[in-house]
Amino acid sequence: MARLTPRMRRITLHMPTLTALPLRPAQDVGLVFVGPDGRELRRRYTIRHADRQAGTIDLDGILHGHEGPGAAWFEHAQIGDEVEAVGPRGKVLLEPRADWHLFAGDESGIPAFAELITAVPRGASAVTVVEVADAAEEIDLPDTTHWVHRDGAAAGTVTFLAEALASIELPAGRGAAYLLGESRCMVALRPTLEGRGVAHADTFLKGYWNVGRVTAG
Repeated sequence: MARLTPRMRRITLHMPTLTALPLRPAQDVGLVFVGPDGRELRRRYTIRHADRQAGTIDLDGILHGHEGPGAAWFEHAQIGDEVEAVGPRGKVLLEPRADWHLFAGDESGIPAFAELITAVPRGASAVTVVEVADAAEEIDLPDTTHWVHRDGAAAGTVTFLAEALASIELPAGRGAAYLLGESRCMVALRPTLEGRGVAHADTFLKGYWNVGRVTAG
């Protein structure tokens, strides 16, 4: 276990059966919790890193201030605790014909961005734009990362990322974009990217959370 930033914690799970499977970058697992009413609840988290030899996976979770089942687990889990996990699931396929890859979203996309950056083919470049609460939430990503700070503003508005994507310098050639974060914000970023020359078909979008859903996380 490790506190990566004031609001992000990493938990390592021993899962030798899962790590024996062929894994793709940015796949996730579902953690199974029990709600106050006894119902089963599942929350999905990106596999940040898998160690096949050790039989472990790392999950990075955001501590966002409310006691949803996932957030509470990341806040309070201790060494030796058990949790049921289901997966892996999903895949993000990098566009093989792209000259450069743009990864953009909020802090919920950081684990996936970190894995996808390492999968960018040789000869192609990567640009990353990540919105976080403030400078204390920046983590170790490549130097091409542009950090956008809310500095007290609410999460889940498109303004900060849209302004950053409209102004940053992008490489020449064909680009592909991968938008991961608050669902409505990611959809709203499409016109900005199309205005920068990224084709609609070359944009992958995945919503990890929604404003107003306090049970997310």
